[in-house]
Amino acid sequence: MKTVLMIMNPREIPECLKAFKGLAIPKVWFKAFWQVQLEEVMNEWIRAHPYDNYIIASDDLLPTQPALDVVLKGLESHEVFTGWCRFSPGNPKSALIVNNGGPGLVFGAMFRLYHMTGMTIHNRLDYFKLLRFTEASAIAGLPSEFLTSHVPFAFTGMRRELWLKYPYRCEHSGRRPHGSSSDHMLSTRLRRDGVPMWAGRDAYFEHLRSLRNFVVGRVPSRVIEEL
Repeated sequence: MKTVLMIMNPREIPECLKAFKGLAIPKVWFKAFWQVQLEEVMNEWIRAHPYDNYIIASDDLLPTQPALDVVLKGLESHEVFTGWCRFSPGNPKSALIVNNGGPGLVFGAMFRLYHMTGMTIHNRLDYFKLLRFTEASAIAGLPSEFLTSHVPFAFTGMRRELWLKYPYRCEHSGRRPHGSSSDHMLSTRLRRDGVPMWAGRDAYFEHLRSLRNFVVGRVPSRVIEEL
């Protein structure tokens, strides 16, 4: 299967850039774009470049080839397959919500409420405090592949047909005009429509969660292809 890695690249963190460049996969960098700009730019790129799978990743991750290979393998049999990370270095919580009949149900109930009420992202983030994101330490005891209610853009891959049906979207409003929470937006729509989201136990990526060397608005925005 033909797969490409799409890197959201608003920063220039040297150790992250080095790790990404070392990955054996075709890449496209969306450099110095606000998230709201990617709603047009990324979706147009997908329409113009036919791959079987598109993997999306934030540029403040420290990827490894073995973890990426787990995602690539998972995409051979699943339409949506994701790696995972912690919210920040040393954070006890993963950015996944494992569908074990507990946290996943809380997550689903919250998003059903969101769709019923049309609450804004700011209200929704308050509800996120109620969510029981899965402890990172618990992931080791799970099967090699498992269902999640949230895809964190830590190397989240999806089939072309699904990217066309669920194009990249972010939350933007008066308070956050540049956009945010694109991973939550995709998770919301997939869960609403019952699309299974699979995760790989061994597809772990360190997440720096850093705004260091933020370059949006300081350098020209451009799409850089390394295909």
